[in-house]
Amino acid sequence: MRIISPPAAVGGGAVDIDTAYESFGNAAAKGTQIVSGAAHTKGAWTQLVASGVDGAVGNHLTGFTITACEAGSSTTRGLMDIGVGDGDGGTTVLIPNISVMVGTVGVFSIAFDGLNLAAGQKLWARWQSQGSGATIWVRGEGEIRTPAHPPGFAICELLAGGTANSVPNSVDLAFVAAPDTGWTTVAALPHDAGAFVVNLGLRANAGTSFSPQRAVLRLGYGGVGAGDAVKVHDSPVEVSGSGPYFRSLVARTIRKALPAGTRIACEVYAGAAGDVAAPQVWALRAA
Repeated sequence: MRIISPPAAVGGGAVDIDTAYESFGNAAAKGTQIVSGAAHTKGAWTQLVASGVDGAVGNHLTGFTITACEAGSSTTRGLMDIGVGDGDGGTTVLIPNISVMVGTVGVFSIAFDGLNLAAGQKLWARWQSQGSGATIWVRGEGEIRTPAHPPGFAICELLAGGTANSVPNSVDLAFVAAPDTGWTTVAALPHDAGAFVVNLGLRANAGTSFSPQRAVLRLGYGGVGAGDAVKVHDSPVEVSGSGPYFRSLVARTIRKALPAGTRIACEVYAGAAGDVAAPQVWALRAA
């Protein structure tokens, strides 16, 4: 089958990037186990061992996927940091507070495409949960950078983040029955951004009930009201009546350049309205 490239005026011309991938945290098939601290408190950093010296990243990476699985129970949830450094006070958080709720058999993956990581750095993970000593398994894979790759991003910034009660933030994202009727402000961009990653988490302190249904998590920008934003991306999600509540969400990188000060908004529309969740949005930028 022959695939026809678009004309040059709309970005045509194939660019074949011959690259490879480097895994990290793959001590076992399910990854590397990390343990939370006291309730709603981050545990110790655990290294996600890669292919380089002392388990550091062996190649320059330009984006990577983080995968989590096998929590202690169907309702175990929490917030996970990915860091770089030496694993103690010298560790810097690279990706903050990823909301994770996978249950005992589920898998959750989130991709930060284009986020650069230099060879020789050590990767670490830690997390907090609603209970003490909660466990989860984490691993990842990065795309090895080549001269053909675009410049990429240096900073991953979480908008409207929080850690209280191990939920993503205090933004109430109420489900609506029709698109463009429930846009909810997440935050105004503090800096220019070139891409975004969106995720969905619990708003309530404890496990809550949701109507089992298919829904769509939407990312938008601009405007001021519930019906007033420009849609950028739709992410279908399966909502379950029991934990883990949000399943099959494709948490991918969304390329969109927007200036500082732009209102970033989310919306969930579904057949049954009224349920409430919390949106997570990370903005990727060059510096």
